[in-house]
Amino acid sequence: MKPLLPVFLVLLSAFACKNKPAPTQNDLDQAAITETIHKFAQWASDFANSPSEDHNFLDRKGKFVRLDSTLLNRYLAKIKASGLVSDTYINSERAYYQKCEPFWQNENKDEILTGMDDNRFFHAQDYDLKQWTTTPVNVIEGLGTDEVTATMNLADSTPFVTYTLEKVVDKWLINSLEIPDKSFLETEDYVGSYYSDDKSCSMELHISLKNGTYVYQLKTAKRNNTGTISIKRPETETYLTFKGLRGSEKADMEALFSNNSILFQNYGNAMNKYLQFKECDVKYINLIKGPKKQDKPATTPAPVTDKTTAKPAPAKKVANALPSITINRYGDITLGGKKIALEDLRKALQKDLLTRTVIPDQILIKPIGEVGMGARHELQTVVIESIAGAKWVRKKAALEAVNLTVSNRLNANTQLELNNFQTISNFALVDARPFYANGNPIDYSISPYKYEYQSDKFADRVIAILKFEKGSWKILTYSIGANAVPVNEWVKKYGVPRVLFEM
Repeated sequence: MKPLLPVFLVLLSAFACKNKPAPTQNDLDQAAITETIHKFAQWASDFANSPSEDHNFLDRKGKFVRLDSTLLNRYLAKIKASGLVSDTYINSERAYYQKCEPFWQNENKDEILTGMDDNRFFHAQDYDLKQWTTTPVNVIEGLGTDEVTATMNLADSTPFVTYTLEKVVDKWLINSLEIPDKSFLETEDYVGSYYSDDKSCSMELHISLKNGTYVYQLKTAKRNNTGTISIKRPETETYLTFKGLRGSEKADMEALFSNNSILFQNYGNAMNKYLQFKECDVKYINLIKGPKKQDKPATTPAPVTDKTTAKPAPAKKVANALPSITINRYGDITLGGKKIALEDLRKALQKDLLTRTVIPDQILIKPIGEVGMGARHELQTVVIESIAGAKWVRKKAALEAVNLTVSNRLNANTQLELNNFQTISNFALVDARPFYANGNPIDYSISPYKYEYQSDKFADRVIAILKFEKGSWKILTYSIGANAVPVNEWVKKYGVPRVLFEM
């Protein structure tokens, strides 16, 4: 008689396999998310150890280091080719380096530059690859949807990295990775308007970012200064140096930046005497970022009204206030308080921006509740593209206005080849070379400038100053054939900010 035990074990095994539950979609997604994260860590480590030319996207030929856009695009294309990251991740990396660039203009190019002191994939120079490729992945939000947040944790359950991922054509791609200790570049934003919190010292400061350089305009009761800003972080504090802003020491003034405020020390002590702003009799001048507080007018007391019959006055809207944009955890978006679909936001926001005298460099997004980083990044990308699109339309209109003026002046159909275009507030500077509409060079010998053309100083260019008001560009003045323009005269006569000529 043959033993029955082996037959029994086979039957038992078959029964167990038959009754094992099939994996759910969430189980499959969890496994795929883990695989993407671990694979990316391995790929990133291999890429970080690849030849140095793969990581070279800086232009070091000048006095200061700048981004080389061609090389940066090549570098980001290599990351995208891993097949493990999304367009959102790539756009975020590009924005990161663009935000670093202004700092490099004030740093020794032979030393470690701001933002370049660690590995962007691991946010450190030294890391344990095994930890990044074997630690279990915890999906903490969004499982069952096409966008999730996941972490890998230390032994004490503290996350050492947080990812956001999105599902694209049944494949999970990384949108972002974040470590608990964020870089200051990701948390501080200097652009905006700042106002004094002391009525006895009226002061306002406006900071913008132009071509990788921070530009300021400072106004007090006795001065109106413009120039550029350099930024220093000797340890944990941030100091802003305002080029061309000087007091009794005849040196560029320095201020402390902290918590969206800028603090000047106005005067010293008996051992170190100096005075920065004569018009302010306070030791410390604190400028706070945000809207200007309006003083209440000194008037006679308002007449008493019958509260039972008087109608409440309608709330006044802030003039030309930027449109508010919000997003909640469910992905619902509002523009100016009205719900709007993401695919309709770009067109609606551009339409709004083009009604404004000044198109802002940025619009802050207000998250309502806990909102996934992927959703925020996607929305921010649309906002950035909307602003860029509106500025392009505004720029195109400025060039068309100048070209029409040049055509009328030269009595010929023309086109412009742009050399330089700069804006500050609602002013613009256009520097361009005119051509005939067919592309041929201008023959100035048969133009109203035939006598000026005979001079060695004649330049084949037009320089124009424009001001945007009442919905269109108005040409304040222009010059054809000049190597240089009368800056002082134009500043005084047309109220043009001097910094417009220094960009």
